[in-house]
Amino acid sequence: MMPLDIDPLITGSKVRDRFALEFGADVLHFSYSYYRHNYSWTQVAPVVGMMWNVWLSDRFVIYPKIELGYAMGWFSGWDSRWDGRPGYGGVSGNFTAGLMYRMKNDLTLRAEAGYAGMKLGVGWLF
Repeated sequence: MMPLDIDPLITGSKVRDRFALEFGADVLHFSYSYYRHNYSWTQVAPVVGMMWNVWLSDRFVIYPKIELGYAMGWFSGWDSRWDGRPGYGGVSGNFTAGLMYRMKNDLTLRAEAGYAGMKLGVGWLF
């Protein structure tokens, strides 16, 4: 996450805000069961997003974020009698809301909710 030079929206408060650009990658895995057939979908997506960080304290921040990425995915355990094994590659977008806790070494623990459900992660502040 890299801070952007955009004026804060919140002024005159102990709460402070900052806009940031974030780079990362999401790895998603979904499992399915359909008529006794078990298969799964795995997706990898490098992403870039813009977030509005609202710092409630020096260590705790909440944020909304919008991001774009390029998703690449594949099925495992797919029964080829249904059809050929499908794959996917393409631009994807996401809107999420999350929270972060900054530890003393600037390592951050985070939780995020978006289109794919709940995500947990670790990040670094620059």
